[in-house]
Amino acid sequence: MSIHSFSKSLLAIALIIMATFSAMSHTALANSLVVFSETPASYPWVSQKATDIMASRFSKAGYMVTDKTSVLTKIGQPLNANRQDILEASSAIRATIGNGFIIFVDYDEWIEPNSRQLSMRLAAQIYTTSNGFVANWVEPSQVILMPENCNQICLDGLLLPELEAQADSLASNIIQVLKRPTGSTAGSSDGEAIPIQI
Repeated sequence: MSIHSFSKSLLAIALIIMATFSAMSHTALANSLVVFSETPASYPWVSQKATDIMASRFSKAGYMVTDKTSVLTKIGQPLNANRQDILEASSAIRATIGNGFIIFVDYDEWIEPNSRQLSMRLAAQIYTTSNGFVANWVEPSQVILMPENCNQICLDGLLLPELEAQADSLASNIIQVLKRPTGSTAGSSDGEAIPIQI
């Protein structure tokens, strides 16, 4: 084989490798997502715990999870930016994480009058970085029976395992939604969905 032919062969191999990495990079970007919490400031540890669990589940499923603080800093939004402000900056988010998903997580809890039963649940709203709304998903509410004289430390201890279970379940359900080409979520507890096109 001549030096010229050998050089051409090396060039062809290099181009194939570059094309492969380019395709892998595009796939990774298409699977990118960022998770924002809409939990009130009065529940800071709830917000952090839920999003940490969900981020871990998404990562294990092959999604590239980008830290929300990093995203907000890059797009020039404050750390307490609301959903509307974040969605209005979706083009900037797309430039940061590529084609992917924006997920908002909400925590809610309430106590029935004259009872020691605390109800809690997590919900999520899913958007793409390019085509907007995809779907809502609401986990079934869980009831926690509080013993008498249960202070905040006691309540946090009762809440933690339920929160972990709900966050894991919510992430798993969202993954199933994102895997469906049409975004169909029939039989779930979420709202009407639109085709996922990223």
